[in-house]
Amino acid sequence: RILYANPTCLRYLGLSRVEDLLGRDPVGLVIEDDRPRLAESIVRLGVGQSVAPMEIELLLQGGRTLPVEVASFPLDYDGQPAIATAARDLSREREMQQKVFMADRMVSVGMLAAGVAHEVNNPLAYVQANLDFALEQLVRIESAACSEVCAALEEAREGATRVRSIVCDLKTFSRPDEQRVDVVDVRPLLESAINMSFNEIRHRARLVKDYGPVPQVSVVPARLGQVFLNLIVNAAQAIPEGAVEQNEIRLSTSTDEEGRAVVAVRDTGSGMPPEVLRHIFDPFFTTKPTGVGSGLGLSISQGIVSSLGGEITVRSAPGGGSEFRVLLPPAPPADHRADPRPATRQEEPRARILAVDDEEMVGNALRRIFTGHDFEFVRSGKAALEQIEAGARYDVILLDLTMPQMSGMRLYTELMRIDPAQAARVIFITGGVLTAAAQRFLDEVPNLRLHKPFDAGELRAVVRKQRTG
Repeated sequence: RILYANPTCLRYLGLSRVEDLLGRDPVGLVIEDDRPRLAESIVRLGVGQSVAPMEIELLLQGGRTLPVEVASFPLDYDGQPAIATAARDLSREREMQQKVFMADRMVSVGMLAAGVAHEVNNPLAYVQANLDFALEQLVRIESAACSEVCAALEEAREGATRVRSIVCDLKTFSRPDEQRVDVVDVRPLLESAINMSFNEIRHRARLVKDYGPVPQVSVVPARLGQVFLNLIVNAAQAIPEGAVEQNEIRLSTSTDEEGRAVVAVRDTGSGMPPEVLRHIFDPFFTTKPTGVGSGLGLSISQGIVSSLGGEITVRSAPGGGSEFRVLLPPAPPADHRADPRPATRQEEPRARILAVDDEEMVGNALRRIFTGHDFEFVRSGKAALEQIEAGARYDVILLDLTMPQMSGMRLYTELMRIDPAQAARVIFITGGVLTAAAQRFLDEVPNLRLHKPFDAGELRAVVRKQRTG
């Protein structure tokens, strides 16, 4: 039975008088799963054995728990054998461990997503390019059979375009640690967040978009996208499944009186009482069931928005749904050049083109697209360097940035050494989320670049720009 407790112990347990604790069984102060271990340690201490410190969960007022480390040892108390126990609060330590775990998991998921995006982009590049080529060839033939084939290929191209969109969204969210600041329109980031979270939405509510004029903002796109994703997923999870027509998630953009970009996420979910609202931005605070949420999403989102000079506000009431608003300062006007994409193929002067990519299928697709040009393809940077060192010269060099053995970056460096004019003819092709070193490299070179997967129109446009620019 408990004989004594200091004021700190009483405060943690939520008790005001020591009399409320004296005489109670200490085993009853911990959660049920920890009671056998604590009871065993008391027995062992009672017969003079030593017991190693152990971690247990104390039961507090209101059903809350507190992780503590307890160390116990035998002593005499008022001339009688007793056991002294000291407890150390582990809650802050557990929070830090959880933060490290979540950060590590986010990095791991980001790396996985980046790898998936890269691996999908390479085959998707030649799938899309070959579909474009096949359609271009078939439209020149007029027959009922060709019309049916064209329709089938057009549907296949639409499917490839959809996969391409998914991969682009994956790339947006795969680098939460990315620090590159860009001037962006928030609406495409919202669309990417919708695509990534739509499976959470579709069985719960109708999605309504109310996009008004909104200024561009200076942000790290991946991090702001993470904020939007968190808010949309939270809105969806506040609504039970099964009543789609009766519920709504509304996304809106606007400009406030201070000229700030405003993104609002409103739901018709369960809403929150004032006592919950006071804590929603606290780390690890969550009302979701175990395994559904970490309690870090809103805390992280608030930190991201604050770092951008903005703020998140919330309005909610029980049974009345919730509305979160992200307010961001406008960015200075930026120069945005449209990517030229001609509606129809244009005949161009014959050019000598070298493509360097470790994927042979990519080379085959490029060869078909550049029918009518002097086209060469090699599968390594080393082979390309040997040809140029032997005297070959090209109007355009399509160079994959990441290849085994000799990367596109290394080949470019060698070209700058032996023939800067040929280095200037390089168009870099990238297939996934870039490493920090690759991004720095691209930031420092003036060459054009193209992201996989690309369609035939984009490819011809960038080659035309290289030749005429």
